[in-house]
Amino acid sequence: MKREEMRITGVKAHCPDWLGNSFPIGSETVSRLARKLFLFFLGLFLFVIFVNCASAEVVTLKKALIWSADNAQTLGLPKISQGVYAMDSFIATDGQIKSITANYTATGKINFEVSADNGLHYYPVTNGVPMKSGFVNGNRLRWRAQTLEADAKLSRVNINYTDTQGVAGDFGEPTLSGFLYRKEITIKRSPTQDLYNYQLKLKIGESDAVKDVDLDVNGHTLADFKDIRFTAADRQTALSFYRESIEGEKGSRTATFWVKIPQIPKEGVTLYLYYGNSEAEDLSNPNATFDFYEDFSRPSGTPQNAGQSPTLDKDKWVTHTEQNGSAEISDEGIKLDAAKIISKNFQFKEGVIEYSCQLTSGFENSLDILNKNEASYDSPIYLAYSSIYKGAEHCIAPNGIVKANDSAAKPTVTGEKYNYRIVLYNGKMTFERFEGKTGQSPSGTVPVFPMTDAPQASASYQFDPAPSAGYLSLRSGGEGNGKNIMYFGTIRARKFAEALPVIEATGKEEGVSLAVFSGTKVSASGELVLKDDATSGYYLSSELAASNQPTRILVPSWKMSSSDNADLSVSVSADSGVSFKKDCVNEKFYYASKKDFKPGTSLKARLDFSGKRGQSPAGTVPFFSRNDGLSMFSLDYRPGKINLVSPNGGETFSADSQGDIVWLAGEYESSYPFDIAYSSDGGKNYTLIAGQIANSGEYLWQPVAAGEKLLIKISDANDPSIFDTSDKTFGSRAAEESSDYIASGEGKWSNAASWLGGKAPGLNTEVKIAGKATVYADEPISFRKLTIGDGTGKNTSTLVLKAGVNKGCQEIVVRKGGRLIQDGEGQITISGNLTVGSNSVLTHTPNSKLDISAGNINIEPKASIEANGVNNNKGGLIKLNARGNFYIYSAITADGKEGTGAGAGQISLSADKFGGAGAVIHAQGGSSSSQGGEGGRIDVVGRGGAISGTINVNGGQGNVEGKAGSIVFR
Repeated sequence: MKREEMRITGVKAHCPDWLGNSFPIGSETVSRLARKLFLFFLGLFLFVIFVNCASAEVVTLKKALIWSADNAQTLGLPKISQGVYAMDSFIATDGQIKSITANYTATGKINFEVSADNGLHYYPVTNGVPMKSGFVNGNRLRWRAQTLEADAKLSRVNINYTDTQGVAGDFGEPTLSGFLYRKEITIKRSPTQDLYNYQLKLKIGESDAVKDVDLDVNGHTLADFKDIRFTAADRQTALSFYRESIEGEKGSRTATFWVKIPQIPKEGVTLYLYYGNSEAEDLSNPNATFDFYEDFSRPSGTPQNAGQSPTLDKDKWVTHTEQNGSAEISDEGIKLDAAKIISKNFQFKEGVIEYSCQLTSGFENSLDILNKNEASYDSPIYLAYSSIYKGAEHCIAPNGIVKANDSAAKPTVTGEKYNYRIVLYNGKMTFERFEGKTGQSPSGTVPVFPMTDAPQASASYQFDPAPSAGYLSLRSGGEGNGKNIMYFGTIRARKFAEALPVIEATGKEEGVSLAVFSGTKVSASGELVLKDDATSGYYLSSELAASNQPTRILVPSWKMSSSDNADLSVSVSADSGVSFKKDCVNEKFYYASKKDFKPGTSLKARLDFSGKRGQSPAGTVPFFSRNDGLSMFSLDYRPGKINLVSPNGGETFSADSQGDIVWLAGEYESSYPFDIAYSSDGGKNYTLIAGQIANSGEYLWQPVAAGEKLLIKISDANDPSIFDTSDKTFGSRAAEESSDYIASGEGKWSNAASWLGGKAPGLNTEVKIAGKATVYADEPISFRKLTIGDGTGKNTSTLVLKAGVNKGCQEIVVRKGGRLIQDGEGQITISGNLTVGSNSVLTHTPNSKLDISAGNINIEPKASIEANGVNNNKGGLIKLNARGNFYIYSAITADGKEGTGAGAGQISLSADKFGGAGAVIHAQGGSSSSQGGEGGRIDVVGRGGAISGTINVNGGQGNVEGKAGSIVFR
């Protein structure tokens, strides 16, 4: 059975506007102590609400999730079973996953899939291409990979994700540090098959004046084109590349590159070209780009000759010579005379082989594919050779027997250079010979293997069956003694495609501002660390976040793999790095109003590392440069808003008693100072009430005199330009209105003896049910404002509504210790707001329902709205309709009774706009030792806003899991 668990979250929760008129101040019959208690809990309630709905946002850089077969610092790769790698357990994320990017290293073809909901739904992803939509969200990440070929093997997996809690990815790509420009490249494919680890040829022009190129770099590159980088579609995963040649004169040069693309799906893929960095290293690497590569004309493993004596890489090649033969490396390549060299570990099955050769005294050169029998190589699977003899001009000779020859071609000529290409695909072999062209590159003169030139000779043969994989061999036959000398310069093997990928489009040049790595790098485990040879260095982030309004509060935080062996200095900026707050403390608040930093809309961070030193047998060495690093950096950024809640306009204070000024400033610390002032002339002039008061969220104040044009202003004590005022004027009067109270014990609403005032409440009365009181209302009741609970939770106060409320009733507040129970089928409709406070309960009796319609509804944290199964075991019905705003910070549940296998009930929520955070909305089936209960139904109807939290309609657990319910959004 499919289990449904769903999380819904908004981008940002906003402060409820309706709070401004929710709490009139003043009452003639309320004692001063009771009033203080009421206002204290009101202030506490509002402060908690604002902490949850403040506009603070967070951006987090986290080390990537890495699985590797050969690195102890990473997660270990799952074991392969029946051709599938699959995780045993999920990786939990703090927020709902918004995007997933998977990069993996593999030989052969791999089908890679990811899941955000613990494996309930898997989706195929292209290597290096972010999956941003079209998947079921969740906070439990899994992946699995299926091998599509017998010899396919996974060696490393790197996953980055973004989520609703601000995770924006990892620390970036060090090899892109300092690059200034970028262009998008769209690769088009014919819809035949996906390509894996494919080498794509690109021609890049120095400027837009260069013709017949795939794209140009607007004159923003170095003369040797070494400041070129390629990335996958995620704009940061570096791709291996090889700069084959540079041709032309200054200003109109053309560079030919080969780029290794991990996966090109049938629908095509996007790459990015980065360029423009005068300090860039030369990262051209043919060995990492091609399936196999060797340039014999220079020392193996070195970028240039540099005066070194060339040597053959014995870990890569095996040499075999005949009796009078020889094999040696020279500046021109490997010199073979009656000898052959064989690839020691690399086997070729199909694809493209290209190699260069110069004839000196020989008559025949060949490339063989050999079998291996224990330690010896023999029985050539096929042999391709050219010779100086007519009748054997250009031949394919499997097992030494000529099967194809281009008799129309000219024989080879002693002293000439040639380039060869072999294509083997689906058993068909094509052997071509070209003129031995060369091109200029930074490392010297290297072969340029033609792709479009007409061949001098060509022969084809269809093997049946297709040959198996074998070892590459370059060979010079003959008797030796200098009679058959051949120089082989370069050989490489790459992938073949029936339909060649083409450049469909290139984007315009973009200026970029990327993370800067100086003496730092990203370790194999994904952490930000010092380079191995560095004792200090820094990391300067790219723009972490951009804000529409200036950031005035910053709270940096970070995690290290070890805090003992490293010094880390953290600096943060809100003005794009123009100025920084240096030497920050982990999780400390910094304020622009205190001149900690300059406010701005673009955030950056600078992280300075220095390695502490310790004693080793070789002397004093830096510890930090190898293993310890930064695994997470987070920046909480806030505009520093202040919201005056009450008095906000239209209220009436009592001039002979104290009233509460209530504000919301959850973005600030509780100790942060504010100033409060009042105006009696509609805002023309203000007089200070209190200065430098702590951010408690409430202040007790008594108006100096009666009036109708009063306003309150609350402002940042360090920056008076940051403030909020009452939206409208309010007044003060000479006396407070009366209130009625229920006495201790049980009573009926309609019974006058139940009330301290000696009569039942009417439509214009303020009613408070407090203490150990339980009131039963058998008939529709009347009130202006109804408060249930004393706000302390020391006692339980209960109202049981059997017949609803009369028309004209305004507001209901259920405070701590209060319980409102509906015992009837009708709807409770009030014209004002419904507030369900912390540690209060809203529910209904068995066989009834909870059905309330109000102007605005606010469910405070730790409140409980429930219709869970009790006597009848099955969950009940909850219907809550907010004609305005509906803020949910707590639980709304209609679960089936646990242990019975009972089904869940139904929850229906509607509003003009939703908001809040931490909602838990459940209609889950009850568990049982046999059949689990069926999940319920949740309907959410709204025109705007978002619910942040968890919605769950799972079936109950049991030997047979209950069927999941349904969730409907309209």
